[in-house]
Amino acid sequence: MEKEYQAEVYLKVNQSLLEEGKRGDTKMFVDAQEMHKKHPDTFYAPSIKELRALKKGDTVKVCYNNLERFWVILTSVKGNMLEGKVDNHVLANDLSLGDIIRFEKRNIYDIIKE
Repeated sequence: MEKEYQAEVYLKVNQSLLEEGKRGDTKMFVDAQEMHKKHPDTFYAPSIKELRALKKGDTVKVCYNNLERFWVILTSVKGNMLEGKVDNHVLANDLSLGDIIRFEKRNIYDIIKE
């Protein structure tokens, strides 16, 4: 019963995000900083200085649902919360080119400055 309730809540949250034109629950994005700490030779993550310097127009790499990394062009930077447009075709997720998603700075694997 608990799992059914959690699934129902998850669907409601994601449905409301879809209705707003936003995709993704921030909890579904992989924490790149944590992955870098656990596997420094395999997973790169930007420094705090690089993350603080992010601005609208920069392109960042994130991983959603632990399946695939992809690029996002930032459309909004507000503290640690970011919003951006998916900038490549995503094969392993239900995200599409051009989808608007929300995530946190800790979810970023790489940065390309505008």
